[in-house]
Amino acid sequence: MRRRTAPDWRRRTLRATAPRPGHRLARGGRILLVLLSVTGCAIEPPRPALVPPAAEAPPGAVALIPPPIISRFGEWRGEGGAATPTRHAGIDIRATTGTPVLAAADGIVLRTGTQVFAGRLIVIEHDVDLTTAYYHLSAIDVVGGQVVRRGEPIGRVGSTGNATAPHLHFGVCRREKGACGDRIDGGWEDPTRHWIAANPCFVVGQGYAPQGHRLTYPVPCAPAPAANAPVEERAPGAPLVGRPSARPA
Repeated sequence: MRRRTAPDWRRRTLRATAPRPGHRLARGGRILLVLLSVTGCAIEPPRPALVPPAAEAPPGAVALIPPPIISRFGEWRGEGGAATPTRHAGIDIRATTGTPVLAAADGIVLRTGTQVFAGRLIVIEHDVDLTTAYYHLSAIDVVGGQVVRRGEPIGRVGSTGNATAPHLHFGVCRREKGACGDRIDGGWEDPTRHWIAANPCFVVGQGYAPQGHRLTYPVPCAPAPAANAPVEERAPGAPLVGRPSARPA
């Protein structure tokens, strides 16, 4: 039997206990995290993107649902579902004559008046390049230059202009001073893209945090029906009888 020398024994022992590269890296990583934590530079996992907080409803608030949109942004249909030369530059919201029209956000009344297609109208400026338009009104309750608050009544729903039934045409213009053209590509945007987070219905007494001029519904919402109540539905693309005009003014 060959006798092991002292140097040979030490070499074998050190070779057997030497840490593997993976263990060395893991140990080094733990030491690095400890040092970063001590110096205030601890690594954290990625945080989710911040989303504008929805307004908190007051205690005991009743769930609300907005009136139906009977003609959407970009639709070609007009009176009675017939095609029109231009696409719809806003949305038409079903409402009866005399229903209060509400300011969709804080702003200043830019102008009021009457046009052939729009009928009685109100335009409110919320920012340099953001205005909202309210058409086919039966009454106007504000004047140019007046400061209005979100949810404040500014007029009444009607069927003036080229409307064939009572409704509110609601538009969002992204040009300075509300200088949008007649056509959809004249600076108009889909109002539904500008609703506030969660439910867009305006609630009296509810605090609305700043959300980049996000909008609330321009007409009052109704209490949600009971769970067993029938819900009105229509197939996509199905025409409505007596459908109001979709042509923007």
